[in-house]
Amino acid sequence: MCETAATSGPTQIDRFQAFLSDDDLQNEAVLSHVFGVTRHEARAYRALHNHGETTAQELAERLDRHPSNVYEGLDGLYEIGLATRRRRVPDHGGKEYMFASVPIEDAVQIIRDEFEEWVRQMRDELDSLEAACNG
Repeated sequence: MCETAATSGPTQIDRFQAFLSDDDLQNEAVLSHVFGVTRHEARAYRALHNHGETTAQELAERLDRHPSNVYEGLDGLYEIGLATRRRRVPDHGGKEYMFASVPIEDAVQIIRDEFEEWVRQMRDELDSLEAACNG
């Protein structure tokens, strides 16, 4: 659970939402290169977090995006663990998936774990490069 310090500073949730919504190229680069999360996936995550469980079609209407693009983004979020997905059979038949964001605390931990793994890999690469240069 997120705790707030005695001061009225931003909470972990506030900082994470600001990170996801920031159009700063640095944040976009981190999301894209380290985690493979696109700007559209970050936008879908925010919408899922704000609106709760929904279908790709419903989310596409909220985001004014084509449903296939939104579904692709939601599927990407599901694959990396930032969204959940469950199948349901609508009244009109067929099948559809309901998507929901994972809690921000879980998303932060997933991103932290991915980042730490990326840093470890980069350190290993640099160590290898250094050994090759010195060897």
